Amino acid sequence: MKNYIATLVLISICALGFGQESFKKVYEIPNTITYCNGPNITLKKVSKIKFKDLTDKEQDSIRAIYPLGSKLNYEIEKNIFGKKIKVFDTTTIDEKFYSRQVIEKKENITRNGIKGFVKFEKNKLIVNPYLTKDRNGDFGKRDVYFYELENRQTIKLNFREWTVSALTIPFKYRFKDRDAGISEEFTTDFNANLFVGRTFYGKTSFFYRKDVGNISNTYKWTGGLLIGASTVTLNASNTSSANIPLDSDTEIVKGLGTIGLGLSFSYNKINLGGFIGWDYSVGDDAEKWNYNKEPWIGFALGYSLFKF
Repeated sequence: MKNYIATLVLISICALGFGQESFKKVYEIPNTITYCNGPNITLKKVSKIKFKDLTDKEQDSIRAIYPLGSKLNYEIEKNIFGKKIKVFDTTTIDEKFYSRQVIEKKENITRNGIKGFVKFEKNKLIVNPYLTKDRNGDFGKRDVYFYELENRQTIKLNFREWTVSALTIPFKYRFKDRDAGISEEFTTDFNANLFVGRTFYGKTSFFYRKDVGNISNTYKWTGGLLIGASTVTLNASNTSSANIPLDSDTEIVKGLGTIGLGLSFSYNKINLGGFIGWDYSVGDDAEKWNYNKEPWIGFALGYSLFKF
């Protein structure tokens, strides 16, 4: 028995997700990522601050660059008769000029429980957070946050998602039933299945490498429901437990409907899955099949070649 299962695991190599799609992938976004041997990484956002809201020191620095009463030459682009033309102009620095100034400042994000979508660009992991309604039912500000990484620094984030995979399980092990006189069986027939699962634990690492390209790796555990269809050829051997088995020279092809449960582990595009299921034969003489409505187990190891 153990040898059979070991052989099954080794030879059950298939495209476990030759068509695969993920939905509603949402990352958990901590406001601070702590490291034992290195600087912490804080979630930030860029805010636009008006001149009147700046500190006295920041206001004074702007006044020093643009002294009151001085002249400032600048260039703007205007659309004249359908053509874009660069125009040079001069303005006098006054209090109105100061009041129109806006500067961008990085601010730390302090709130907890953030979830959202991410994108890795250069040394920034950009976060577009889930929108949440306030007490008035409004979504409020729609800010975009980010982490900034130093060279060869890594951020790891947990996520959840839904996954739909089209797969085949080429080898199934069917259990023996001593009381009914049914022996164990390995089947190698073709089957087409749809696996709908929920990733209950997933993690992505984002590794920043300056000037040579970033690296991202993802692994996840997914549990879900399996439904599928296949066929079986009934004969004297696999109807032996029926009240009236088929004759030795008789064969009947029947359709099978499959329902089951599965657990898969994925690392990037490599997938390993274990499944338990039940096959239901349909049509006349379907009940003759020894393994009708009986449990089976199957394993699959594969590589996701493409999405739906």
